Amino acid sequence: MNRFYKELLIASGVFVLTLILFFPKQVFHDFVFYASDNFNLMTPTRVFLANELKQGRFPLWNPLILSGTPFFADIAYGLLHPSNLFFLILSPFRALTASIFVDFAIAWFGMYVFLRHLTIFFLPALAGALLFTYSGSMAVYTDNLSSLHSAVWTPWVLWAWIRFFQNKTYKAFIVSIIAISLQIISGHPQMTYYTLLLCFAYSFYIVDLRPVKKILLILLIIGITIGVTAVQLVPFIELASEAVRAKLGTDFATSGSLNPFYIIRFILPRFVGVKTWGTQMISDGNIFGYIGIIPFFLIATIPKWDRIKKYLFINLLRKTALKRRY
Repeated sequence: MNRFYKELLIASGVFVLTLILFFPKQVFHDFVFYASDNFNLMTPTRVFLANELKQGRFPLWNPLILSGTPFFADIAYGLLHPSNLFFLILSPFRALTASIFVDFAIAWFGMYVFLRHLTIFFLPALAGALLFTYSGSMAVYTDNLSSLHSAVWTPWVLWAWIRFFQNKTYKAFIVSIIAISLQIISGHPQMTYYTLLLCFAYSFYIVDLRPVKKILLILLIIGITIGVTAVQLVPFIELASEAVRAKLGTDFATSGSLNPFYIIRFILPRFVGVKTWGTQMISDGNIFGYIGIIPFFLIATIPKWDRIKKYLFINLLRKTALKRRY
């Protein structure tokens, strides 16, 4: 057994041990991740999907909500995610727990493979996989299966995207399309949007190609990906255009956006006051976070990092500082 497979075997063992360590009640007992959207929406929709499949039908329409709504067209449900098959063979909440554990595995190995591709050593890559998989963001997303389904593909998309622009081979091109397509059909489109923004920024900031060639390659990847996922993406775009939220304007779209004062508060948490003291100058919104000065000190002390690691490190700090309140 070569070194790669030995390290992968160790990484697999560590993942199983951490899963048991953090979620013993879910692994060995009947505790489940049932709160919030999982209880109200995600589990019922998958039970409906499983019941329809057992009767030999793939449901395009859900008659149980609002006197009937499009079902397959709502890509946020993540109906094409393979873990939905658990709902055919397990009780609903057991299936929900199994789906979340599969997502943790996707996140763990995705981040591990991504970091190893960046030539990061085994133990730091393992630590990165641990921090990403059990981060605050992933913990929050366990109450919304759709968001979790999509978020866990982020490191795989980044790995495939960077690998393609480094190698520019047909194999890497196909892998990048598959990775993005999996994230698109897995659940909430917001995650895919954020991931692609990061990929685009990488292409223009890191990749040493003429701008026209970069744009053409990006358009080619996205164009084929849209074609691959069009069976669900096209009806979803039509559904989204008819949704009530799409007609509420920019005021609604920008509600809860990051106030400039919060950028300062990431370093000086009491800059805008303290809510419990009645001295807070701005509303909470949906964004919370704290970085402190140590990460910025570390960035300043690593000038020899190559551009890609430094870029991703800075973006990691930015993303981990943003916490959504549900």
